[in-house]
Amino acid sequence: MKAGVWMKQTVVGYILALAAVFLWSQNILLAQGFKDRILPLEFAFGRWMIALLILIPMGGKNVWRYRAYFRKKEIWLMGLALSGIVLTNTLIYIAAQTIDSVTISLLNLPAPIFLAILTAIFLKQKIAIGGILGMAVAVGGVVMILANGVAGPADPVEFKAGDLWMILNAFCFAVYSFLQTRRPAFISQTTLLTATVLV
Repeated sequence: MKAGVWMKQTVVGYILALAAVFLWSQNILLAQGFKDRILPLEFAFGRWMIALLILIPMGGKNVWRYRAYFRKKEIWLMGLALSGIVLTNTLIYIAAQTIDSVTISLLNLPAPIFLAILTAIFLKQKIAIGGILGMAVAVGGVVMILANGVAGPADPVEFKAGDLWMILNAFCFAVYSFLQTRRPAFISQTTLLTATVLV
């Protein structure tokens, strides 16, 4: 690959990654802004209905084409839909009822930890020393967030319902990410996402 092409692809990759983070942050801010006006389930349903209207023209044809495959793998597809579509975002909106946007963002940190554990258990992949150290730092950070940054064990720790909803949300997202590893090569990411949102 030529250096110019590689550089262009790298820059585009970074731009798209930053765009994804920016859009994800807007989702959390909207959840906080509309928490008193829109119920969490309504918010999640509306969000995914808009996504489905966008996805159908892009992936609907292939969902129909591979419908026999999806029927055979319906438990896997239902698992993807439940963990990644129904629960993951809805739990964020529920959490927004009792905790702030910054805490919501920070409490997504355990998701990669849960994913690494699921991968180690079910795919027998070993976690490297660097990964274990990173997980320890992340866990320490989550504990500090949940403890509201208190200095010692004698200080009172007040947990909010939203804290626990976000830990569950992180686990659900890890399950969704793990199930994604079962996607066969002939099913594109767009096709699978369309089928998942449709379910």
